[in-house]
Amino acid sequence: MIRLFLLSLFFIIHFNVSLFCDSSDPVFFYSQKVTIEYGETSVIPFYVKTKVKENKNFSVSINKDFLKVLYTPAILKSYQTGYIRVKALKIGKVNLKIGSSSIIVNIAKSKNVFSFFDGVPQIITPIQNAVVNGKIAIGVKVLNNKLDFDKLSKLLSLTVNDKSIKPEKISPLEEGPTRIVFYTFDMDTLPAGEVNISAKVNDDLSNTITIHRSTLKSKQNKSYECENQIALDQRLEKWGKLEPKLGSNPDASGGKFIVNYATDPVSVHGIDISENGFYQFIVRARGDRAGGAYPTVGIYIDGETEPSDMGRTIASSFHRVILGNPIYLKKGSHQIALRFMNDFWVKEGIDRNLYLDNFEIIKVNDKGMNKSLHLKIAFQNNFHNNVIRSDMRIPSRANWDKKHHKIPPIVSLEVNGVVVSAMQASESVFHLERDQLKMGKNSIKLYASFENANGIVSSTTQDVFCFDVEPKNKTEKLFYEFRVHDKGWKNTLLKHLINKDRYSEEIKFTENAEFELELPEDIEGEFEVMINSRGGNHKEAFTGLLSVKGNLTLKKPAAEKLLTGWWRHLPLGKGDLKKGKKSVKIKLSNEKNKASLKPLFIKGVILKRLRKSPDRSPPSVTIIYPPKGMILSGNNIVVVRVSEDRKFTEANLFINGKNYHQRKFQQNGFGLISFVLPQNALPKGKCDLMIRVNDSAGNIGESRRVVYENKDKSEAMNLYERAVHLSKRLGYGAGLQDVSDIIVKGEDAWLEEQLSLNENDEGVLTSLQLSDAYYNNRFDYNVPALKSIVHLTKTQGPLRARFVMWAENHFSTWINKVQPQIKIREHQAFLKQGIGSFKNLLLTSAFSPAMINYLDQQTSYAGRLNENYARELLELHTLSVNGGYLQEDVTKLAGLLNGWLSATEAGLSGGSIRNESFFYFVPSLNDGEERSILGLNFKVTSVDQKFDHILMMLEMLAAHPATAKFIVKKFVAHYTGESAAKNNKLRSHLENSFLESGGDMKLLLREIIKSKSFWEKTEKVYTPLDYSVALGRNREAPNFWAIHSCARKSGVGLYDRATPDGYPEGNKHYADSNSLLQRWRFCEQIKWNLNVHIPNSLHQKNELEESVWSNRVVQTASMNMLGRSLKGPSLKASRNFLIKTNGQPWEKILKLVTFIGKLPEANLR
Repeated sequence: MIRLFLLSLFFIIHFNVSLFCDSSDPVFFYSQKVTIEYGETSVIPFYVKTKVKENKNFSVSINKDFLKVLYTPAILKSYQTGYIRVKALKIGKVNLKIGSSSIIVNIAKSKNVFSFFDGVPQIITPIQNAVVNGKIAIGVKVLNNKLDFDKLSKLLSLTVNDKSIKPEKISPLEEGPTRIVFYTFDMDTLPAGEVNISAKVNDDLSNTITIHRSTLKSKQNKSYECENQIALDQRLEKWGKLEPKLGSNPDASGGKFIVNYATDPVSVHGIDISENGFYQFIVRARGDRAGGAYPTVGIYIDGETEPSDMGRTIASSFHRVILGNPIYLKKGSHQIALRFMNDFWVKEGIDRNLYLDNFEIIKVNDKGMNKSLHLKIAFQNNFHNNVIRSDMRIPSRANWDKKHHKIPPIVSLEVNGVVVSAMQASESVFHLERDQLKMGKNSIKLYASFENANGIVSSTTQDVFCFDVEPKNKTEKLFYEFRVHDKGWKNTLLKHLINKDRYSEEIKFTENAEFELELPEDIEGEFEVMINSRGGNHKEAFTGLLSVKGNLTLKKPAAEKLLTGWWRHLPLGKGDLKKGKKSVKIKLSNEKNKASLKPLFIKGVILKRLRKSPDRSPPSVTIIYPPKGMILSGNNIVVVRVSEDRKFTEANLFINGKNYHQRKFQQNGFGLISFVLPQNALPKGKCDLMIRVNDSAGNIGESRRVVYENKDKSEAMNLYERAVHLSKRLGYGAGLQDVSDIIVKGEDAWLEEQLSLNENDEGVLTSLQLSDAYYNNRFDYNVPALKSIVHLTKTQGPLRARFVMWAENHFSTWINKVQPQIKIREHQAFLKQGIGSFKNLLLTSAFSPAMINYLDQQTSYAGRLNENYARELLELHTLSVNGGYLQEDVTKLAGLLNGWLSATEAGLSGGSIRNESFFYFVPSLNDGEERSILGLNFKVTSVDQKFDHILMMLEMLAAHPATAKFIVKKFVAHYTGESAAKNNKLRSHLENSFLESGGDMKLLLREIIKSKSFWEKTEKVYTPLDYSVALGRNREAPNFWAIHSCARKSGVGLYDRATPDGYPEGNKHYADSNSLLQRWRFCEQIKWNLNVHIPNSLHQKNELEESVWSNRVVQTASMNMLGRSLKGPSLKASRNFLIKTNGQPWEKILKLVTFIGKLPEANLR
């Protein structure tokens, strides 16, 4: 009996069985299982069949090794739904039993993608590339609502050049879960040069910045007491005639300090600068923390509208703060204003104030350091995991602050760890020979730097591609390109810059001229000299005559060459280069037609090495789709792999031995080429297809033959049509590259690859870096949308990109009410989540300063409620308007959320001309009262529990069955259309999947794709954004602004929805007359981009009959642009349009592609 008693006691203790409740009401779960990530907390709802008449707790049985109960299962009076909250302690499966019912809890490996809880510390002062000396304050911010000073000190480590230092202060839990950790360090104990500061949590999650320790002894290094201000009558009018108050304190350097209780009045000082240059500002100050943040100090130079830079204080005692990055000052007298940038007051005791003791300026000796801070570099194309089979063309783009830099950076290409080429230009194009590669995986990376920049560079992530052709012997470099800012040019060239006052990389000639380029002394060999130019037609063009000097001789006397046409490389002559000094001269003239002379534009000169031995190896041509034995039919595609020792010049499709005029050219060395096969433009019956490829030496390679049978199309989709459907519904459009990718990899493999992409995958990062290289102004309200559009058109993860856009539209914030820079950060947070769980998406939105500011949550404090966010959180983000909540719930939720806000502070990237907003939870602004919301009870709490209660509420909303219904309906409508969203069977299945998986959105996507509804050919109208991205995607240089403009002028600009409900699903919203008009205008804007969908070989009729030629052109354009051939009225209208349009064939085609872009078929997803 004793043994039985002890055994019973063990089970009661170990499994935490509660035996105190009445179990007469049977409990039911909303699903048979649920998934929780390891280390996470989660709310699990359950219900009884009738409302309970009084609060009721329920017994719970768990394995305490796997789960910990945080909220006892209970149903409140008058409710049917109850909740239990648990924390996952161990990976595995375990039963959770409430009353007599149980649910399987699957504890999965944590994906660790939610940035607010992953514990990554953030260094908030100094910032990247600051210049320092002496003893400075170092501040670290980390989110932790549990640990005291001693425990957090052990968890968090800070090193300065690998020297560990201990914190002096850590903000207490009473100030909120965002902990400010204060350190000091004497930088004069380190040698001059780079200093790395690294903050780590558990030696795993870290944040590192690089600053610069200055040792320059200069008369310009001065200190100014803040109380010694400029006379009031000498102040600029902008600063008014009031002085801030003075305070006294023995800790202040002169015993006195400036007191700033508000933004104005400001502290204004006169300084004299005897030398142009960059100067680092440092201030000794202290602040009162309120609303989560300490005061920010801004530096204004000579009454500027915006501050030149700013920095954060981080403690209530005086400390030496580095303000932003070095600022450029001209020689002479200046007025410097130090301004309190982020005043905050709620009531006595909750008041942010700034106290200024003194400030210093340090002369920076590293020229160009600050100027290169905003330098960005990126690949123009995505090479990740592509297979390369010939010489490569690698375009890049750099962006920087052109206010101080009118000369472009030096861009270097690194291959397999070795720099192989460099060029000075904003848009560099590198030519990479196959002999510089190795079999298997190769890595490439770009670096960009300015001269005298003290080694500071910008770089891309390392990208990896495969090369499956055996390289030949290593050869000398084949290409050299010298752009107009290259050092070798004589000074007379730059006087012809298009605009001398602004940055320019083009030289413009309107009259006869001569210029000279000195070549590097180490170049030797036989080369062809070419000029990269754009000129008029034959009668209006300049001529160019090449001559040489030094160790360079021409193979034969050069003749004058006409410099005509759009940008291209025109040969001027061939020469033999020897080591030593040498130069080329180019004389431009047009004596015959001066009256009609058109300007000549030049970007540079190219040297192309002449080959010593002829190339006799033909290209290898392999058809990889269709596979052998497969007979094609319907609209289809042929995908070909070409391997060539150098570069192929063209690839042609032959049908029954005749050239079909679908000529393709090599682009960037990728080995896959695709030819579309429009069913109603091919011969009737069976025919054989073959691909013929020519290389630059005249060698010819041919593929095997493929059988195509032109017969009536069955209702079932073939592989090509399925790939088009997948690409349109899950990504953006039916571009050949995306469709070919699906066909070659297979639907399942492609889908899993897309779903497995994360924010660090090179195929995603390359497009994100390119968005920075195009648009780097964080304060322009157009930039968040433009950066996103670059990503959408260039990413290798279109499925992931579309989902992120869906999530951001669901949690919609309006760009005109939030700062552009915090909208960018919100977008980056959703990109990091990718196709995550709905709970993490909800948390990402809830912690977003963009959402907090948009719905005025930052103004909601205890005693001063703002219900906007609470209402939209229930109505639009989770339960829906029909989700069962009452106005009482909205008000109580607003009370629970008090103190959940954003605070304005200096940004962390330098050049902060405006404050940015950052998330904080402030317990002193939250009343902590007991309240019940939707059947979940929140008792009076301690300080740390206030924050945790809000998290529990968000977890409950994410797991609520009403949320599952609402999200599934919107999700199905987006991916399949409105009719499928009415399919109750499908929705019920997906709702169950949502609840069982913990809101796993990847699982929902997989289940949708498996459904019949997804594959039904229902008409879903493109939104203007989807339409324009689909037509612009996969082009080397899409017109990003035109895409942005099309959506904005249609009334549905990206991030431009004024109301918080996001843009609706449904065809009727995107088929109005203005939307269609803007699409037509968009097609006109990008007609030259669309023109590439027609092979050049079809720009002439090639002895084809008019009807045959017109049909082939129309269907080729339609298949390439839309992923489908035209039928019925659209086909007839397009052919008639082409035939009746006036002009040369190429002119008619240019008009045709815009016409096709306006057809109904072009608007359907």
